[in-house]
Amino acid sequence: MTNFAAECNASGIHFEQRLGEHLKVLRTSRALTIRTIAEQTGLSPGMISQVESGQVSASLRTIRALAQAYDVTLDSLFAGESEPVSNQSGIVARPGTRRILNLENLGMTIEIAAPAEHKSMQASIATILPGGGSGPECDTHRGEETGLVLNGFLDLYLDEEKHSLCEGDSFCFNAKTPHRFVNPGKQVTRVYWVTTEPIWLG
Repeated sequence: MTNFAAECNASGIHFEQRLGEHLKVLRTSRALTIRTIAEQTGLSPGMISQVESGQVSASLRTIRALAQAYDVTLDSLFAGESEPVSNQSGIVARPGTRRILNLENLGMTIEIAAPAEHKSMQASIATILPGGGSGPECDTHRGEETGLVLNGFLDLYLDEEKHSLCEGDSFCFNAKTPHRFVNPGKQVTRVYWVTTEPIWLG
């Protein structure tokens, strides 16, 4: 088992509690009710309450919707993320200088591959544990996504049509198409992923 897998198994519940507490602080500090946020996001009040109490593992779509409602970036929701080392050139991002987001509840990490100065696109390396992925709900957003499976297996669902990919396969799609993904294999999957509109960092 990888160190990442061991950490996820050992602390996944704590992660969900941390995320829930953070989201609750964001809501209450803005004097917003759960019903108000439900109306803004399209999520049910019960789902929001369960996420805030750490009772459910929120999908990527749910986390994105809540981040947008509170006008914060996705990366700001993940406590314990690594901070990038200063890059004066804004052109090269070397190993050890890139920000890594640990999405324990989804069973994956996201390593931001492009320097933060680039705002029109975002390149990342997703490391996905067996069974990990974006969650059961499809997500949509502006822009396009393209990627290359570096190793392992990936099931990519577009409008619930499954596309099974393995090492060396690449993909490209309009991000307005409802989409989700999962690692169906028994080994860690790594995917080089590019979005033409940043979704992780603001």
